[in-house]
Amino acid sequence: DSNQNSVDNKINIITTILPLTEFISEIGGDKVTVEAVIPPGYEPHSYELTPQQLTQITRVDLYVKAGHVEFEKANMDKIEEQNKDMRIIDGSAGVASRSIEKHDAKNKSGSIHKLEDKAHSDGDDPHTWLSVTNARIYTQNITNALSKMDPENKEYYEQNRESYVQRLAEVDAYLKNKFNQLKNKKVVVYHPSFGYLLEDYGLKQVPVEIDGKEPTAAQLAELIAEAKEEGVKTIFVQKQFSTKNAETIAAEIDGSVVQIDPLAANFIANLRNIGDNVGESQ
Repeated sequence: DSNQNSVDNKINIITTILPLTEFISEIGGDKVTVEAVIPPGYEPHSYELTPQQLTQITRVDLYVKAGHVEFEKANMDKIEEQNKDMRIIDGSAGVASRSIEKHDAKNKSGSIHKLEDKAHSDGDDPHTWLSVTNARIYTQNITNALSKMDPENKEYYEQNRESYVQRLAEVDAYLKNKFNQLKNKKVVVYHPSFGYLLEDYGLKQVPVEIDGKEPTAAQLAELIAEAKEEGVKTIFVQKQFSTKNAETIAAEIDGSVVQIDPLAANFIANLRNIGDNVGESQ
C-alpha cells in the first residue's frame, strides 16, 4: 500500500469527533491522514480515552478540537501531556455560540428547571459543528492551520476549501428548500444537538431531555400535551441515547420515532439526510 510508505510525509491529524474528519480530509486531501478519537456510536459527554489512543497521540502533528464538547474539557490536559510538539487548534474559533434550550415549562413554579445541567453547565450549546454556517468557519480554521504548517501547499488547501464551500452552499440551498415547506417550526428532539442547524432556517428544537436528564413523569406528560397541541408527529432521536421516552411520547401522539445523527462522519450527506427526515416529518 503506497499510503503506508508515504505516511511520514503526511500531516497526521487527530480530531475529537467524526464530522470534523470530513472537513479535514476534504481540505487536506492526499497531504494528511485523519482519525477521530470518539468512535461511531459513542458520544462526547462520556467517552473515555483508551491507552492505545494515548499512544497514538504521541505521533500526531495536529489536533483539531471540536471546541466545546465535554470530552475535551475532561481530557485535553492529558492529551497535551502526551505530545508537547503537537499543534492544537480550536476548530470552532470564531463561531457565535448559542444557549442550549431549557424546556419551556408550562407550570408557573419553574423549580424543576433549576436542576444543574452537567453536560452543558456553562449554558452554551456545545454542538457547534452542526450547521452550514459553522462548517464554513471550521473549514477556514483548518485551512489556516494546514497552510501555516505546510506553506508550500497553501494554495492546494485553499482551493480544496473553496470546492468544499461550494458543496456546503448546495446543501444549504437544499435545506432551505426542505425547511421552508414546514408549517410547524418546532422540531421535537430527544437530546438538544440540532440547535445551530435548525436555527439557521428559523426552526426551533424542543428537547425531550431536560437539563441533560430523563424527564420526570410530569414533564413527560407536559411534553406530550405540548406535542399534541402543536400537531407534532415525529420525535427525533440519536443512536447515542436511549429512545424509551421518545417512544412513549410517539405512542401517545400517534406519531413516530426517527433517528438522526449529529455525529455522523459524512457531514454533507448527513445534513441532506437530516433535511429529508425533518422535511418529511409533517
